[in-house]
Amino acid sequence: MDELLAFVGAGLSDLKTTAALAPSSETLVREMTAPLPADARCVVELGAGTGVITAALLERLPPDGMLLAFEINPRLAAFVRERLPDPRLTVLSCSAESLGRELRARGVEHVDAVISSLGLTFMDDALRHAIFDEAVAALRPGGLLTQYLYLHGSFVPFRKFDDEFQAFPAEEFFGERFSSVERHVVWRNLPPAFIYACRR
Repeated sequence: MDELLAFVGAGLSDLKTTAALAPSSETLVREMTAPLPADARCVVELGAGTGVITAALLERLPPDGMLLAFEINPRLAAFVRERLPDPRLTVLSCSAESLGRELRARGVEHVDAVISSLGLTFMDDALRHAIFDEAVAALRPGGLLTQYLYLHGSFVPFRKFDDEFQAFPAEEFFGERFSSVERHVVWRNLPPAFIYACRR
């Protein structure tokens, strides 16, 4: 209940950055983290929310692993820090656009995976491209990025993307950056969502 109240409160106060009104379902969390490489030690999470995916990632990481979680909403960032006091976890209340800088500050050259829950369809074009350019540059060769997109946001042409009025062109957006892109649907989520598993 505390988790739901935190998420709804953050969503109502800043829907554009939160991009949802309910935490991810257990099924979505499982599907987002399932492709994580078994030997992953250094992982980045973009859009930690209330930490449901964060917690699942910590379960998968080894004792000497590192998880850098970005959550721009300060209320949610504080909630995750309190909920998950794990020395492997660093929660940053700043834009994922600063990913490269934050990694360099910690002496990290590449990461094994980036797990993103960012609301891509809500972002300005320039910010969306900047964040994902940073994410791709941070990944090691063969590294993994997973991202979910709600089904309605993938089909409804409700705004312009890259100066063209259309539904978010996810296949094109990911295909330009990754050598392999796989997609499947998770129905047991509110709302249902596509999950993209992308590899360099």
